[in-house]
Amino acid sequence: MMMGIAGSSFGTAESEKSIAKRLGRLVGSDKSLTATVCFDSESLPVEAGKEAVASGGAVVCFASNREEAAAAREAGFLAVNLGLPKMFREAVFASSVDALVVCGGGSGTLMEAAFAYQMGKPIILVKEVHGILDAFEGTFLDKRRRVRMTAVSIDELAEHGLPEFIKMAAKS
Repeated sequence: MMMGIAGSSFGTAESEKSIAKRLGRLVGSDKSLTATVCFDSESLPVEAGKEAVASGGAVVCFASNREEAAAAREAGFLAVNLGLPKMFREAVFASSVDALVVCGGGSGTLMEAAFAYQMGKPIILVKEVHGILDAFEGTFLDKRRRVRMTAVSIDELAEHGLPEFIKMAAKS
């Protein structure tokens, strides 16, 4: 299962990085999952991806240019250099995943979530990392009611496993 990780890129707190790293370890230790991230240096998704690789998992990374792709490969990611502006990269990213896990984030994360929402993909918000999608916890982005934003703690994810929450989110 391709699991997208989206979230904050700048000004993240150490506590948020710790949560992202824990998420990465959960993904890396579950061989049924492949993490997918968009490359932004110092982002929570990249932090999670590094931990997933360190835990024996695979990470596909969408990069916008050769420099990003090289940095992603250096981190141990399977880099995909799309050569696309970031807005288009996010659409390709969202279309390639089976579900999206969100750690905070701003307008870029909102775009990724909106693309995933339009495609009917499960979206899981990590409660401990706050961002632009917090207002949608337990509800929908619009009246179409395609996907309910499911919010869970990192402890709940660890206890029950990501595949379980992805299935639950897909049903809601």
